[in-house]
Amino acid sequence: MITAADIDVTIPGEVASVDAAAQWLEGLRDNAEDANGLLNAAALTEISSGEVSAAVTSYALTLWQCSMDVYVRATDAADVNRAFADQLGWRKDDMKEHLETARGDGLTVIGNIIKFPTEVPFPGNFPWLAAKAVQAAWFAANQAYLEYLKKLRDFEKIKGRVEATFKQLNDWILNNEVFSPDAFVEGEDDQGCGGDRGDGSGIEGDVLEGLEVLDQGVGPLGGSPH
Repeated sequence: MITAADIDVTIPGEVASVDAAAQWLEGLRDNAEDANGLLNAAALTEISSGEVSAAVTSYALTLWQCSMDVYVRATDAADVNRAFADQLGWRKDDMKEHLETARGDGLTVIGNIIKFPTEVPFPGNFPWLAAKAVQAAWFAANQAYLEYLKKLRDFEKIKGRVEATFKQLNDWILNNEVFSPDAFVEGEDDQGCGGDRGDGSGIEGDVLEGLEVLDQGVGPLGGSPH
């Protein structure tokens, strides 16, 4: 028994949106670099002697370390997002090619959906003793059945290619930790800027919440297309 299931080649996400995120991160990187130079100069400037002076200098040094931490993280995140935008665009182009292949094979394509071939029943054995009209009808029915079988083979071929495209993008995302919270917030052992508001909650909650939404957006990549 053949289970009819259409192929959905839709890849969630827009290349322009990912590029915009990378551009924002690059701006953050550049601002952090500027701040790093200013704060470094401030940290190296001796104000005066005394405990207050030492405390202010120490505070400036901490801010310099923060700006350096932001610069490094923003640089890494921007690079990954630029690369992700490229991957997303390439895989979307692959899906367009799969749609064109399906059309060329005579399959029905509606938007991003490749429809499962309409089932054609097996005509049975050739009616040797039947009238010519019946035999002619059998030939027509058998030809339609053979075309149906060819469409089934083509459909399964394209299905395999679509699944491979989804897997290629999904593997790249996993290998490059595009949506890994560790790429945006620091761990317990980090000595950088930190994300604590002072109430123990930290800004990490906001970042993680945003990442969760992004992760939901690419969730279908982890499974088989319909």
